[in-house]
Amino acid sequence: MSVDLCRTCGRGELEFTGGRLDTPTTRSVRPGPDGLYQVQPHHRWCPVYTGQTPEVGCPRCGAPVEGIDYRPGYQARVPAVGPDGRIRDDHVVGTLDGLHAELPATLVTAQPRPAPQFDKAYLALCGHTVEGADAQRVFRQVRDVADRRRREQAEATIERHAGLLSSAEAAGYGQLVLRYRQAVHCRSADAPGILTALRTVAG
Repeated sequence: MSVDLCRTCGRGELEFTGGRLDTPTTRSVRPGPDGLYQVQPHHRWCPVYTGQTPEVGCPRCGAPVEGIDYRPGYQARVPAVGPDGRIRDDHVVGTLDGLHAELPATLVTAQPRPAPQFDKAYLALCGHTVEGADAQRVFRQVRDVADRRRREQAEATIERHAGLLSSAEAAGYGQLVLRYRQAVHCRSADAPGILTALRTVAG
């Protein structure tokens, strides 16, 4: 066999533990002209190995995004001396906290302003960093998936008490049922108390 680099997850080496292969691999269906099968090692999350497309994937390698550290980019103008000896404004790019930490206020000639083209997102689990439009897209996808999961969890919680809610509505407590639904969707600490009240009034 011939070991080849996975162009998706970037793994290119086989690891052995106690004499046994400890690396997920895929193999070509047929040997090549040299009679060797092509074997690709993968990280366990690699879509080529799992055969699954993650809900949110890293734009660089396709790895599932299980965490994100998002840093909006900013630009600030600082005075600098040009080749002709004149003072001019240079643009410095960084995060808002970083610019304040690195540049004394006396050096900044204009307030830092948003520079979305320099936004950065540090992704787990692959460890890649993406910038600009890619960073913004991954951030939106992660946010949308989290919002959808919260809605699904809320609906599942409400569905578990469907019988009780129907009884309470039939007994004329529709407003209380509505408050309970809203509390569950908002993850309000009032939800358990409202549910107890519904149990009381619905018998």
